[in-house]
Amino acid sequence: MNSDPEYVEPLRQFLSNESPPEVVRLQDDERKPPLDLLRKFAALGYLTAGLPEEWGGFGSFVDATRIMEELGRGNLALGHLAGRSVYAVQSLIHFGTTEQKQRWIPPLSNGEAVFSVAMTEPDAGSDASAIRTRAILDGDQWVISGEKVFSSSFEYAGVAMVSVRTDPTDLGRTGISTLLVEPSTAGITCQRLETLGDWAIGTYRVFFDDVRVPASSVLGEVNHGWEVLSSHLVRERLIMAARAIGATQSLLEVTSDYVCNRHQFGKALSDHQAVQHKLADIQLELQVARSALYDVAREEADHGAEFVAAASVKVFASEMYLRAANSCLQLTGGYGYTRDFPAERHLRDARVYVIGGGSSEVMRNIIARELLREPRARARQGN
Repeated sequence: MNSDPEYVEPLRQFLSNESPPEVVRLQDDERKPPLDLLRKFAALGYLTAGLPEEWGGFGSFVDATRIMEELGRGNLALGHLAGRSVYAVQSLIHFGTTEQKQRWIPPLSNGEAVFSVAMTEPDAGSDASAIRTRAILDGDQWVISGEKVFSSSFEYAGVAMVSVRTDPTDLGRTGISTLLVEPSTAGITCQRLETLGDWAIGTYRVFFDDVRVPASSVLGEVNHGWEVLSSHLVRERLIMAARAIGATQSLLEVTSDYVCNRHQFGKALSDHQAVQHKLADIQLELQVARSALYDVAREEADHGAEFVAAASVKVFASEMYLRAANSCLQLTGGYGYTRDFPAERHLRDARVYVIGGGSSEVMRNIIARELLREPRARARQGN
């Protein structure tokens, strides 16, 4: 952005003091989520960005997005946890009951609770209409049975948004509901998956064995959970894009310092045109990605961003991050391939950004479907 809001510099100072590169590497090595750091971050009020004033909030979704970009630049794992809190609270604001808001907004906003999403299943990924996990109403309780996979943070989350099929006769999107479930509830077990990246966060396979939750756990309306999920996905994709932009900025800064100090063939690497062009390409894409992100974030803050707009930003920013990580590792050579340099971790972490929150292929399907909607209609009328 052209000028930084006043909260950016204190946030950068906080990350510099509390989360220097060695801390980021250690949390990755130990595969431990930065929960204490999340609480310290929340104590500064940053997790209330975009909340209504009656909930102690400030600014708009644009401010929340800007903060997520800065976390992507300083500590991706912290950004992951904080980002989930942001879009969880936004979903509660839009769809939650008074009781749900009072129960969950305070702990999510002060860093005491972590949010997780349990949507994907072994046979239902991008096709949400294929969800098979069942929830049957038994008196004043829902009984959940089924299995989820790739539910990041689930084991240590305070609350999870679980997508379930509540109308077994409707195998489309209208038979789905979303439930707010505490992962500590009896009948839930989870297993951590070994992954290429995101080591500090962890993602899980989750099993629901006749899990009972109150009937009041429904977020939104029964059998209309797709409205909740689609709204959630818009914000998730924008926040993922913000983190990807911040991480790419960090890579560019570290790599620029390296090539200016590393000498080969009698001159600094930065004096070679091939090196300059690689860095220039990253800067070009960063400029475009930022402009697109904040245009759409302003739409979300004012009126609600379009599904296709969020998809476009997410696919561009995530693929940019992956390309940048690959280029920066190449520019730092053998050193970049070691754990001592951040490029290898970014290359591992960047890989999931073109998969999670909707793969790049699915994002392109969404974009193309909207692009071709009217031309196809005209073609049908012509025939």
